[in-house]
Amino acid sequence: MATLNLRRFSKPEMLRKIDRSHLITFSEPYTEYISGRGIELPSAAAENGLDYTVMSNVLLNPNTSTPPEMSEALYYINEMSTPEGFELIQEAIAYTEIDVSISEDAAYGDLDLQVLVQDRNIIERLHAEQFLFRPRSFEYFKCARETIPGFEEPSEETIAALVADLDEWFAKKRRGRASKVFIYVKEDFVWFLVRHGEPFTRGPLLRMVNPPACSIGRKNMT
Repeated sequence: MATLNLRRFSKPEMLRKIDRSHLITFSEPYTEYISGRGIELPSAAAENGLDYTVMSNVLLNPNTSTPPEMSEALYYINEMSTPEGFELIQEAIAYTEIDVSISEDAAYGDLDLQVLVQDRNIIERLHAEQFLFRPRSFEYFKCARETIPGFEEPSEETIAALVADLDEWFAKKRRGRASKVFIYVKEDFVWFLVRHGEPFTRGPLLRMVNPPACSIGRKNMT
C-alpha cells in the first residue's frame, strides 16, 4: 500500500505548465468535489479564472471525500510523468486516433492527462507493464508438445470471465473485487499480468492501493 504522493504533478509551477483547458477538462467530472474544496472551475474555453495555487493545495491534500476515481487517475498521471513515461505514451498513441496537443514547454503530465481523459486504459496498461520486469510472483508453464502451437489472444469476453473469477477468489482473500488482467504478446513469449488490491487497513491518512502484480508467463521452451 502506498501513500498518495503527487510529488511531480501537484506543484503550482508544474500545474502551470499544463494547458489550463486540459486540466479543466480532466477536472470537470469532479466539479462537485472541487467546488466543495473552494474552487469554482471555469469553462475549458475561458482564458482565466483558475487558481493554480489553490488547485495545487487541493491535489496535495486529499480528504475522505476525494472521489476514488480521481485519486486513481492522479496516481497514474503522477507515476507516468517522467521522461521515460513521456516516450512510452508517445509510442503507444502513435498509430491511434488519440488527439493530443503539447507545447514545447509543457510538463510531462500534460500528455499523460490528455491521454488518460481519452483512453484511460492506455495509461493503466503502460504503468502495469513496468511490473513485468519486477513482479512479486511469477509462474511459467512449459508446453508438453514438441511443436509449439500458435497463440490465440483471448477475446474481451474471455478476459472479462477471467477477471470475474479472479474477483471472486481475491474477495475471499479480503482483497476486493477490482482485479485487472493485462496481456502482453511478445515475439517468443506471452505475459498475463494480474493486478489486484490488498486487504483494507485503518490509518490516520488517506491512502490508496498501489496494486501488487503477479505475472503468468507462457514461454516457448523446448
